[in-house]
Amino acid sequence: MTDQNKTNDPLVSVIIPTYNRSNVLPRTLSSLVKQTYKNIEVIVIDDASTDGTENVVKSFESKLNLVYLKNKINLKLPSCGRNIGLKIARGEYIALLDDDDEFLEKKIEIQVRAAQSLDEKAFILCNGYTFGKSSPYAYDLRKPGGFIRWKKDFCPLRCELPQPSSWFFHRELVDKIGFFDEDMYLWDDIDYSLRLMMKYPVYLINQLLVNWHTSSNSLSNSPPMSMEYLCAKKYFLEKHFDLIRHDRYYLYKSYWRLGKDSKKMGKIAEAAQYFRNALLVKPYKLEALIQFIVLSCRR
Repeated sequence: MTDQNKTNDPLVSVIIPTYNRSNVLPRTLSSLVKQTYKNIEVIVIDDASTDGTENVVKSFESKLNLVYLKNKINLKLPSCGRNIGLKIARGEYIALLDDDDEFLEKKIEIQVRAAQSLDEKAFILCNGYTFGKSSPYAYDLRKPGGFIRWKKDFCPLRCELPQPSSWFFHRELVDKIGFFDEDMYLWDDIDYSLRLMMKYPVYLINQLLVNWHTSSNSLSNSPPMSMEYLCAKKYFLEKHFDLIRHDRYYLYKSYWRLGKDSKKMGKIAEAAQYFRNALLVKPYKLEALIQFIVLSCRR
């Protein structure tokens, strides 16, 4: 669709938060130049980079419909950049793109056509290839695409959901759901996807349309036993407890993981309480009982 008439197609806003990724950002922006769908605005929110990111973005000004904003101070969170992008986006549709990932050339075109073919507005996901992981695909390619239906009392977070670079949705969803939670140091994308899934149907395009890359300085690669990580998990459980409590398996796992993480951080009393909570959900779980008894003796 290289000779596409842009005026006949809805504008898609692609939001890219970035910080000191001048080494990989050209790959990301180049993937947008190659898109078969051409009516795109690319919004780059630079979180006060110091590595020449601005020059990288400016080198693409003649190739892309670019909006570039640079924060005066480093806000530290991708959610802040995504929210700035959502507030200024002019597109009828929104796509998110992390600054080290790539869209394959038909990604936007296929998702736009899928959105236009549906009778209702949906949270549209696609499959992709993840570099550096043992399981390279977000979804089993043998499974059919289409609407994903959740069973009663089943927390959607049991499933492995694609990362934000696969997301695509109508602007109306933002108007109804609101913005990313900037109080979350981590898991803000999981939080937002859950809020979307609770209000709108989820539609999967089971095609490889994104390349996900893992970078050493990404928040998702932060030390797993940091206090920030632990606080984020606690905040997430508290925020979504009314949903999670209906899925006893996921609730048990949430308490169990918080107990293990609290124990590793030296918070023995908190860890014992989380293992106790896990036992209240599933009293027959020997692993939680042993942990609770051992830690109670250490208090």
